[in-house]
Amino acid sequence: MWAHYANKHRGICLEFNANDELFCQAIKISYAEDYPIYDLTDETVNGNLMPLTSKSKAWEYEDEYRLIAQVQDASNTENTLVACEDRVNLPENSLISVIIGCLAPEGIEEDIRRITDQASAAIEIKFAERSRDQYKISITSEYSP
Repeated sequence: MWAHYANKHRGICLEFNANDELFCQAIKISYAEDYPIYDLTDETVNGNLMPLTSKSKAWEYEDEYRLIAQVQDASNTENTLVACEDRVNLPENSLISVIIGCLAPEGIEEDIRRITDQASAAIEIKFAERSRDQYKISITSEYSP
């Protein structure tokens, strides 16, 4: 999925602690051949979120989960993730590592280290590396060009 979501291996991936209470609220995406039918009269949480939790069956290999937040002013329930000023505050220590893509531009590691050094928790820097003889990407803790 690096090619799809990390600018063709030039971006980064954030690794979070999935055992954190916030991430336990993630909703599993449903995949289908046909567009789902959205019922405007359905006022259930699942009915309202359905357009945000449905994708084409072609993407099923992703096995995606999503966190969906309401803006603070429109929040209508206590049991929801709330965004303030277009941001959701993550719990402390929820970011475990930043993984740098195998085609990331030179200098990105220094930029990321500068940012992560300001965090109160230790955030590991990892590297995605292409296998030399397989269609495979490995994640390592040391960069080897």
